[in-house]
Amino acid sequence: MKKEAPNSKALNDVAYVCPQCGSANISTDRESSVLQTDAVEGIASCHNCGWTDKTTKLAAVTLGNPFGGKEQTLDAFASDVLTTTTKECILPIGQLLIRWGFIDGKKIDQRQFSRYIAAIAQATVQAIVETRRGIASHAKEKPNAAARK
Repeated sequence: MKKEAPNSKALNDVAYVCPQCGSANISTDRESSVLQTDAVEGIASCHNCGWTDKTTKLAAVTLGNPFGGKEQTLDAFASDVLTTTTKECILPIGQLLIRWGFIDGKKIDQRQFSRYIAAIAQATVQAIVETRRGIASHAKEKPNAAARK
């Protein structure tokens, strides 16, 4: 069995919603997000129906994942980022690489250019996942931050 690296939960599998009306429009005194991997002790309030109780009373809704496991989801996300980068950003990235001398603007080597695009997409995915981990870690380290705002 493959052992998961610490903090490798890039995507959540459960959403917490109001047990009375099913709304995700809730806030807690401990977390600002209703997407969590575990319920956090505290008080939750529903902005839709006015329900208030312990966060452990929130209803847990398992989110369906059409891609399979987390690894397949990350692969699908990476593919989507590459497609989007290629479709939407290829011209400005090419101009940027030419302007800064990374590629020759007079004779563009397509294989070299494709390597840059793939590397940019891969780095983008990595940055997004790391940012998500940081956001989740920050939320767990400072659980009362949302309540002070």
